[in-house]
Order: sequence, then structure tokens, then C-alpha cells
Amino acid sequence: MPLGAYHASEIAYVMQTPWALADPAAFTPAQRALSDTMQDYRTAFARSGDPDAAGAAHWPAIAPDATPCSRWGPAGSGRRMPSRTGY
Repeated sequence: MPLGAYHASEIAYVMQTPWALADPAAFTPAQRALSDTMQDYRTAFARSGDPDAAGAAHWPAIAPDATPCSRWGPAGSGRRMPSRTGY
């Protein structure tokens, strides 16, 4: 049974390590691609303070008139992954 987006469900994607309810070894290719993209942004931010990873879509700075979040999901989930052309 799919669990949906439960509290801390992003841990397996962001950390790429198994934990209580998720195991990256069981990811579909689309889920693996999403996890890799999340890792690229996280690593770029840790390295430079700028989340824009080489080859990834620009991560816009927060602004008062901007949408404060974006929804990410693996291909085919109905949510868009960041792309080189934007969200």
C-alpha cells in the first residue's frame, strides 16, 4: 500500500539511505532520478550556499511575490521535476 507523503518521507530521497519505511534500493528509475536531483541541489547548497547545481534548473531566491514552495515528484507522478527550463 502506497503511504503517500508522510512525515519525514523525504529522508530516503534526500539522504539516499534506507530507514524505517523507505529503501532507496527499491526506488523506480523515476524515483532514483528525483533523489539524484535532490542530492545535486543539496550538495551544491552545502558546497557554496547556492543550490543551483551544474546542469540543473535554476533555483530562484525567495521573494515576497513568489510561490514559497515547489512540488517535486518522480516522472509520471503528476508533479513536475525541476527541468532546465524551469518549474
